[in-house]
Amino acid sequence: MIRGQVAGLRCGGRVGGQGQDAIILVVGHDENVRRSVQEILAPEGLFCRPVTSGTMALEVAEQIQPGVVLLESRLPDANSLDLLILLGRISPGCQIIMLSDAQDHEVILDALEKGARDYLAKPLHPRETRLAVQRAIEAWRFRRDENRLREGVREIAERWELLAGRLAESGEEERSSRLAEGVVEAAAAALGAGKVSLMLLDEPGNWLRVKACSGHSVSPSEMDVILPGEGVAGFALTLSEPLVVVDAANDCRVRHRVVPDRYRGGSFALAPLVAKGRPFGVLCVSESLTGQPFGEEALVLLRLLAHQFTVAGFPPGKNSDRGSTSGDETEPIAVAPLDETWLDTLDVLPKGESEAGAHRDAELAQEICRAVTDELEPQQVLARAVGVLSSTLPADLVSLYLADPNSGELKCESMTGGVGMADRGRLPLNRGLTGRAVETGAALLQMEPRQDPRFDLEVDTPLEGASWGLLCMPISFRGGVIGVVRAFLSEEASLSDRTGEVASAALSAAVRNVLLYRSLVASIEELAAARRDGSG
Repeated sequence: MIRGQVAGLRCGGRVGGQGQDAIILVVGHDENVRRSVQEILAPEGLFCRPVTSGTMALEVAEQIQPGVVLLESRLPDANSLDLLILLGRISPGCQIIMLSDAQDHEVILDALEKGARDYLAKPLHPRETRLAVQRAIEAWRFRRDENRLREGVREIAERWELLAGRLAESGEEERSSRLAEGVVEAAAAALGAGKVSLMLLDEPGNWLRVKACSGHSVSPSEMDVILPGEGVAGFALTLSEPLVVVDAANDCRVRHRVVPDRYRGGSFALAPLVAKGRPFGVLCVSESLTGQPFGEEALVLLRLLAHQFTVAGFPPGKNSDRGSTSGDETEPIAVAPLDETWLDTLDVLPKGESEAGAHRDAELAQEICRAVTDELEPQQVLARAVGVLSSTLPADLVSLYLADPNSGELKCESMTGGVGMADRGRLPLNRGLTGRAVETGAALLQMEPRQDPRFDLEVDTPLEGASWGLLCMPISFRGGVIGVVRAFLSEEASLSDRTGEVASAALSAAVRNVLLYRSLVASIEELAAARRDGSG
């Protein structure tokens, strides 16, 4: 019975444009309170699982893993403070809102100290209740995505290390196949995907052909070939941008491109493989095994894998100008390296250089994610993330800018630098190399920025101090670029384009946390106003 109810809850309702992925558990012995919560939330498409006791709450929580719990402060069979702690252990990350009587001030204070997110006074005010629950769902969703991202990065780092060892032991004819298979396996594990395929353009560039796959009932050679622009994969290739589809049936971009009944579920994530600014393949995942559609964190992980595949397939040396910002329009050698000579240039690299770079990038992403969880106050989150970049790259000066809607400029939100180094307080949105990163949404690395024709002396230099290389990393949020982080690199810095992409994705997650926190603070005034209206 409970499983059927859970399935219904996961399919029903929409919050902030997404399906109700957070299950709401209401724990209370007062029937009027339980009914009131359901009546308030139902018009918003939010459905609850009510229980009448602490014992039942623990049993149901074990089975449904709630994202939000509304918990009465006084229960006949349990201490609400003890129950709060137990529920947090059973369903880590769940957001608990206490429901209290007027005389329960001490209980509420104790509950807030022990991890409760908020409290609502009885009788419940509809607007206040809706706001509190919606904010709790957003906080739970962010924590869930953050944990998935952190676990996915760790999974990719571990698998990439194993793959590097397998490639070193492989013969020439096996290397390209093992590389493709390893990336597909890492994508399936890190993203919880039932089906994964890695598709590459053939040498004339006429067809996308499957190089490696998992979860399919046929071998890669038996799978359909696709014209660029056709199907979801062909669309992602021509789009040349990562793409996440929550529900293909309701997404006007792709609903006419999906073959009916081919996949279980309508969620996809796709990342193009790009060399020298030109797409040469697509990494695709579908059929989420988590019970939820793929989200932004899946896109971050897929982009990371796509870049790792490209770097391994186009290592420094023979194709060192891959992704160059010099304006070189030479055709990318997309498929030619996929024969037995694909990884020849690895033999001339300093031992362990590629592996060391991938390990550094994974550690960088993990450290930035850790800053999000360890800090709460917005400026501390930003300062910690910027500090991680400065020490890891290394860089003499790192600054984070967010778009100011009032002035139409980029405003510096956080900065860290050495003695005598300082960055500009404001920057134009569309000038120089910095503006180019904002415009394209792609990280930009230039070790000799003054040689680039797009260099703008008044924008791409620090306010104080000398500079060497420049790395610009766009900050993305809900499909758009809302800012940029730029690092003036130390003279000894040695980076790849992949580092910028990985840092950009992790920094975007950190900024999401800051924006969420600021939104929550702003909502306090709304809640206070609602409470005043209710008491009046």
